[in-house]
Parts: sequence; C-alpha cells; structure tokens
Amino acid sequence: MCRAACTSFLYGLIEKRRKRAHTLICLFLSLLPVFSVGAKQTPVVSISADKAEVTEGESIVVTLTASPAPSTSLQAQIVLSEITDPSEYFVDPLAASYINIAIGASGTGSYTIKTINDSSIESDGSVSVTVVSKAGYDVAEAPNHTVSVAVLDNDTPVISISGSDAVTEGNNVMFTLSADRRHNENTRVVVNFSQTGNFANFRALAQRSVLIRAQSNTATFGIKTEDDAVDEPNGAIHSTIASGTDYEIAESPHHTASVTVEDNDEPVPAISILGGAAITEGASASFTLSSNPAPNADLDVSITVEQEGVFAAPTELGLPVALFEDLTLIKAFFTLVVWSHFSHRYCHVSVRILRV
Repeated sequence: MCRAACTSFLYGLIEKRRKRAHTLICLFLSLLPVFSVGAKQTPVVSISADKAEVTEGESIVVTLTASPAPSTSLQAQIVLSEITDPSEYFVDPLAASYINIAIGASGTGSYTIKTINDSSIESDGSVSVTVVSKAGYDVAEAPNHTVSVAVLDNDTPVISISGSDAVTEGNNVMFTLSADRRHNENTRVVVNFSQTGNFANFRALAQRSVLIRAQSNTATFGIKTEDDAVDEPNGAIHSTIASGTDYEIAESPHHTASVTVEDNDEPVPAISILGGAAITEGASASFTLSSNPAPNADLDVSITVEQEGVFAAPTELGLPVALFEDLTLIKAFFTLVVWSHFSHRYCHVSVRILRV
C-alpha cells in the first residue's frame, strides 16, 4: 500500500512540472517576436534597368534596390558583360567591369552606363549587368539578380560609284561601287543604267543588284558594249545608284558615274569631182576626185563620163592615176584625151583613190 501511494505521489509531481514547463515554453514562443523586432536583417539586393533596348550612343541607367533598406550606406557591386561579336563592342572595353554602387538609407542606388556611338557597321548586341555577391547583403534570386539591355547598331554604309577610263566599242565598260565602311554582312546595291548613243543592248542596261561582300567595301562589275559596223559619234554608258534598304546613297556627284565609249568604225567618205580648165580639141581634159575624209585603204570609185559632141576617145579613158596627199584630202587625177572622130557620147570609168 505504501508503494502505491509513493508511485501516485511521484506521478503527480512529474505531471505538475510537465504542465509548468509547457506553460513556460508557450510563454517564450509568444514573446519571441517581441524580442526579434530589434534584430538586424540582411538586405537582399536586386537590379533593374530604365529601358529594354537602346541605340548605340545612348545611356543605360541601372538601379540597385536593397530590401530592407540598410540603416547605413551599403556598397553593392555589379559586373558588366556584353553579348556581341568578339571583334565588336558597345561599351568601352578599357572601362572597369566590376563597379561598386552605394545604396543609401533610401534603399536604392543607380549607375549610368554610356554606350559607344562608333562608325563601324556591326551586329546588334546587348549589355548585361549582374549583382555580385559580397559581405553585407544577399543577392536576389533569379531573375532579379541580373538585367540585360539590347543595344542596336545605327551605322549603315554610304555607297558611291566610279567608272573606268574610256573604252572602245566591243569592250566592257567597268564600274566600281565603294562603301565608306566595311559591313559584317553582304550588302546588295541597286544600280540603274542608261546610255548616250547606241553601244549596249537593253539587256545589258537592265537594272541590276550588285553584291558587296561582307568585310569588303568595294565591288566591280562590267557592262558589255556591242562592236558594230556603224560609223557613229562617241557615246557613253551612265550608271546611277538607286535606293535600297541596307545602305545610304552618296551625295551628288558621287552617286552616278559615266564611261565614254569610242566608236571604232571608219566614216563613209564623201567623194567629189572637179573639172579642170577649158581646153582645145586635141588637148587633155583633166578632172580631180577628192575623198573627205581620206580613206584608210584603197578606195574604188565609179564615175560616168558624158560629152556633148564627139571629142573623147574611149581608148583614152581610165589612164593611170597620178596621186598626191593634201591634208585630209586624197586627190586622184585622171585624163580624158579628146578625139574628134569618136561617136559615143558617154561611158563608165573606174577610178581608184589610193591610200598614201
């Protein structure tokens, strides 16, 4: 009986102490937020940008935000990186990549990144800014720990055109397109053509698209001319750059070019005849043939000889020709011997004007 009484006493004592411990624990837990109000929390730093894209030369403003705001100034760090072709850049490559930004009691701090407005034709790219982990703050979780801003290139090539020296008909007229800067991509330039004279057919003068290859700033092409047999004045082939989407046209007069085409056909000579002074029958009648311009090769000329009365003997027609040169005129003399007993009134004579 005594043992049962002792067991009951000890159980009651333990139960009473358990309830007291439970009460104390609950009281502690209820008071914990009160004691935690004054505890210092580590700020979490995130980043944002003022715009999603810029054109090269414009500035990007990034803002760091600390939550909660620090009670004293906080030095947060960012790192810059570019996503572009390795040979290109939009941010000064000599500038610091790691940058410290002060975040004050307001909870924010900002930094301005200036992009470079160059004259190089390059692909569009982007600039990325990321918060670097350091003591004194925590970095926000993705995606708030980094920001990326697209950078658009604003350079287009200015295209001019030039022509070759004069050519003789039958040869190609050559033109060269020139860009004031190199492009990383192919550039197609539209060119129109016309002519003075008639040296190229309509197919050769059709509008064409000329390719300036990537990393090159020139392209040369030709227009075929026709080698005809027509004597004509010298002319020219004209070219003019037309509007396009990937380039600008050079200012006048560099947007157009002309190449002279020289004719290679001999002109048709004009033949004239002049009679000599009056004679008495029995003497020789003299005539002079003239060619203008002078022929480059021997030239046969047919003439008709007529007479009034009966004076010229047919056996005397077509005697050897005496020649001489006078500037551009080549003159041929032939002699008609007057014979008083011949009854024919006209005949044909072939006279050759020889090239001297």
